[in-house]
Amino acid sequence: MESVKIDFIQHPLYSRYAAVNDKDTDNKIYDTLKKKFLKEYTYDNGKVRVSIKINDYKFILYEKGQFIYECFTKSSIQNVRTIKHINNNNSDNRFINLELNKSTRKIYYVSKKGSLENKINNLEKQIEEKFCASL
Repeated sequence: MESVKIDFIQHPLYSRYAAVNDKDTDNKIYDTLKKKFLKEYTYDNGKVRVSIKINDYKFILYEKGQFIYECFTKSSIQNVRTIKHINNNNSDNRFINLELNKSTRKIYYVSKKGSLENKINNLEKQIEEKFCASL
């Protein structure tokens, strides 16, 4: 029996983790150290999350759609924008079904070097530039 080689896209922040490189399938998230796919947790609203280990003592629950979007665009959108599912099915995390939501998340800090609104606008421009450059 011939083994199938799976191509992965590494996450831009958490290099231990990667998404399966296939835009048309419901991508799985892979732990490259443990050599296994992550367990998925589905919530009442249909959103799917995975547990990401960020250091020896701390895990975070990461929205699967956001994780996959970040892998394919090679940019982090944490605390800036949310991911929208085009077909309104929160459990359908194929990359072709994900897009940046036009609304921003609430950010709980204020900068002394300029308004929060300017910071958000600058981050949005950077994300869009990185996304367009990756296409």
